[in-house]
Amino acid sequence: MRENNRWLGASLVTLWIAVALCALLGLLVMDVIDYRTSATSLNQIIGADAAGLLLVAPASVMVGVLVLLGRPGAPPLGLAPAVFAAYTYTQLIVGNEYLDRPGNVERFSPLLLGVFVLASAVAIGAWTASGREPLRVASGPADRVVRP
Repeated sequence: MRENNRWLGASLVTLWIAVALCALLGLLVMDVIDYRTSATSLNQIIGADAAGLLLVAPASVMVGVLVLLGRPGAPPLGLAPAVFAAYTYTQLIVGNEYLDRPGNVERFSPLLLGVFVLASAVAIGAWTASGREPLRVASGPADRVVRP
């Protein structure tokens, strides 16, 4: 396994922990993070926390383990949880109404920013790792299915 892929696998596992931690601290479970936004946006944040905890975090750890095991098709799969996390945590950092609404989200800005930076690095790593490995030749039956 290449050193970059080892880093990518470990980063995906770390992303699992970070996304799960943010979701647990958020409105869905512990309600420790008090976002400065409207009720409608709070409902969207609850949905994002649920998706993060139930879909993205498990996908991130599964793909991370596959990458660490050296599975050739695993690195591109890391794009899905990474892009979700990068997009979601960007919105959670910049989408608050800091001057107009009460809350404490700024206390958690380093955590949210850290998840964004980690997710962005994982997305870049997954993209570049996918280009390093050649595509395998399709088997006979698979080739007949995809041939026009």
